[in-house]
Amino acid sequence: QIHANGNANGNAYVNGNATAYDYDYEPEPPMVVWSHKLRGFRPDSARDSSVWSNDLGKMVVEVSHLDMKIEVASTQTPFQRIHIYDTIDAKKRDIWSYHKSLSDDGSYESLNKELYKPDRIVFLEGVLQSTRLG
Repeated sequence: QIHANGNANGNAYVNGNATAYDYDYEPEPPMVVWSHKLRGFRPDSARDSSVWSNDLGKMVVEVSHLDMKIEVASTQTPFQRIHIYDTIDAKKRDIWSYHKSLSDDGSYESLNKELYKPDRIVFLEGVLQSTRLG
């Protein structure tokens, strides 16, 4: 069967030249970069009670140049709140190298997975405690 404006493989042609349009092509899902800003001014006492006003908010939630920010864990113990995030800072590294490191295609990235892991950040009560990258 011949497809409209193409051949049996689904490749489309414009003025006799092959284009990127292909019926068998599966596009990658879109990536979303998100951030959240707290509105208004708060007294220092309110900052202490909100984990979003501390390091967690400034280093992860409000930052819009992170290629990846994934909440790994969030829990409330009788004594404290714990948040753990994996992040990739676009200013220092890129998410494409991280994805390439997950493939086993023999590339430099896939052979050196440790170099491309996201930074794991641990917060207690919204205050930075440790990071994987230091």
